Amino acid sequence: MGIGTPSGIINYTNVSAGLAISTYSLPGYITGVQNVRIRRGKTNAFTFALVAGTMTTEMEEAINLRINAFTVAEAAKKAAKAAKAKLRREAKALKKGVISD
Repeated sequence: MGIGTPSGIINYTNVSAGLAISTYSLPGYITGVQNVRIRRGKTNAFTFALVAGTMTTEMEEAINLRINAFTVAEAAKKAAKAAKAKLRREAKALKKGVISD
């Protein structure tokens, strides 16, 4: 059976709107991981319940793998977005007859 609080406030610092990953831990409970969508200028509501238990090495490794996979995927999305923006700028410069890096 999980435990929870009826309300809570999480302050995000230097976090852009979009997907994020949150971890929740408390001694005597299994660490939880949740994907959340952060909406700029909006109230970001979600629920999560911790489950009593002891973390195993395998559980910790699974959480680390999930966090690492999320981080790599988000970095790839940002890189693809930057590359697309660069191509647009280059195409626009070619139309004007100016090429820049």
